Amino acid sequence: MTREERLRYCKVCNHQQFDLKKGVICGLTNERAEFNGICESYSENTLQKEKYVVKKQSLK
Repeated sequence: MTREERLRYCKVCNHQQFDLKKGVICGLTNERAEFNGICESYSENTLQKEKYVVKKQSLK
């Protein structure tokens, strides 16, 4: 799984944080995501997901 594929999950997760050096990181591990397939700790932030979907659609 690529970083970009993982970010699709991380950008709409309640656990996400931002680090100036690393970018989007997991607030539970304080590291970049390293899961393959499904993150066991994923907790969807529905408001963030709606914003992400709208933003992605506007870029098309």
